[in-house]
Amino acid sequence: MHEIERFEHAGKVVRICRDEDPTSPREWGNLATLACWHRREKLGDEQIAPCSEDELRERLMNEGERVVAVLPLYLYQHSGMTMNTTGFSCPWDSGQVGWAYVTETAARRWRGFGTVTSQAWFEDAIRQEVSTYDEYLTGQVFGYEIETLDGDFIDSCWGFYGGLAYVREEARSAAEYAEDPHAAEKAEELASRATFAAGEGAYA
Repeated sequence: MHEIERFEHAGKVVRICRDEDPTSPREWGNLATLACWHRREKLGDEQIAPCSEDELRERLMNEGERVVAVLPLYLYQHSGMTMNTTGFSCPWDSGQVGWAYVTETAARRWRGFGTVTSQAWFEDAIRQEVSTYDEYLTGQVFGYEIETLDGDFIDSCWGFYGGLAYVREEARSAAEYAEDPHAAEKAEELASRATFAAGEGAYA
């Protein structure tokens, strides 16, 4: 487990760690589909042959689907992978690896929630999904563990996307509400001593 940092909060020790086995965000209920081509890696949601945007739209049209928004997917791969929708400056280790698109069927489901759904809105949604997927590819998924000051485990939670600031905030909140596993024992012991002392006083 790779520890990023540790700090004390609310009388407890908080350890922020990298999540080494996160769930892929492509397993969530996503709006967009990431269709990718890569010779060695299985990326996104579906694997397709390299194609132009027009070819992609035509294929989906033949399958009875209309595309309402589409953006290209670019990958930079050099001792790791990172993905975006705008491209990278390196011409040797990067290039287009697919398309991210929203179909009319998916858009119709989303409109059922009453969300504003212009083409620009769908494109922003695609960018956000790709950004989250990039966090998965680059290992920017975190978790926290909460311990007593003596090093005893109290609580943990994993699978935080959205950066270190977010997981720190969640960890601090959890530390404030987490109970020391020995606190109840200590309280019970003190109560028992108090009861015993009171009993002794009664027979004095």
